[in-house]
Amino acid sequence: MPFSQKELAKKIGLAPSSVSRAITGKSIGTPWGDEIPLKHFFPRPKRFRKELLKQLLETEEGLLSDEAIRARLWQKFGVAISRRSVANLRRELKIPAVRKRKQA
Repeated sequence: MPFSQKELAKKIGLAPSSVSRAITGKSIGTPWGDEIPLKHFFPRPKRFRKELLKQLLETEEGLLSDEAIRARLWQKFGVAISRRSVANLRRELKIPAVRKRKQA
């Protein structure tokens, strides 16, 4: 699970809004020449869950229903998410429902 701005704020004794203001508009240069915004290192929960869902569907064999995906996310990553949220994230990733994937 990534480190959130809220967790950082709690650890250093500041308000989450102070952490957000402190990192907004700031970035770091990497050794390979890229410039990465600091906000990139504190992903929003939805973005994090979407990445986990994408990773799970790329690595799992067989077709999984939204309920099975929900259960696997909990089993593998300890992420509690509703079946409805799985369906919404799956649609955002443009991944069809299991019935349509079976037909393809």
